[in-house]
Order: sequence, then C-alpha cells, then structure tokens
Amino acid sequence: MSIINLKINELAVERFNDNNSKFAEFMGTSEANIRNYRSKTEPKSEFIRKLVQKLETSYEFLYGEISNTSNSNQNVSNENAQDFTKNAILNADLDNKDNINSSEKQNFFLLKEIILQKDEQIKEKDLQIGKMQVQIDKMQEQISKLIDKLN
Repeated sequence: MSIINLKINELAVERFNDNNSKFAEFMGTSEANIRNYRSKTEPKSEFIRKLVQKLETSYEFLYGEISNTSNSNQNVSNENAQDFTKNAILNADLDNKDNINSSEKQNFFLLKEIILQKDEQIKEKDLQIGKMQVQIDKMQEQISKLIDKLN
C-alpha cells in the first residue's frame, strides 16, 4: 500500500464515515474504484486532481508531506511521497487533458523543471560521493599495508 492509498483511506474514514458508496457517489466514480484506491491501486492523476478540488485538500497532504488533521497518525516517509510525486509529474501527459487550465499547466512545467534540476544535482553529488568512496578505499588499503609492515 502506498502513501496515496493510505491518505485516500484516511479521507474515506474521516469524511465519509468509512462508506465507499458515499465516497464514490461524491467523486463520481464506482465503489470498486474507491475500494481499490483505498487499498492497492494507484489512482490516475485526474482522480487525484478531482480529489484535491472537491475535498479541498492538498497535494502535499495526499503525498504525505503534511497532515490533513491533527489526529493523523500515518507514518510514511517523505522519500516515498517525493518519489511518487516526481514520477507522477514526469510521466504526466498534459496535452491530452482538456480540463486542466493554463495556470495548472504552468505550475506543472515549473515543477517538472525543478525536479529535473534537482535530479541533475543529485547525480552530481552521487558522482562526487563515488569518487570519495574510491579515495576512502585507497586510504584504507594504504592503512592496511602500513599496519602489515608495522607488524
């Protein structure tokens, strides 16, 4: 179960008294979809957008970055939420979405650019770490040789 499934489940319990039929009717989808979204199926971006709008929640809440209510006790790592968010943004196809306004598209492209920049920075840091690890390995080897000589 992913963060989004946990959050959808939390919303179903808190706002629809754990009733899939009421939740489905409110969202204009099937009860089976709600049941799946609450347990295992990753919802499509259109459903998530609609969920944010209709329930007046936030993407940050759905991806685990903030709590929606004070009694939320779901412990999910931000790494998983960020990975999910990144994948959702990078794989989105906005050209085929007529109901997304220009402001949302602009925000999407800004987020996508930020993600791509951050990915490049991470790759650079990873390369630096790799080089440092090689240096550490060489130093450990030299230390081992010196210890062997001393013995």
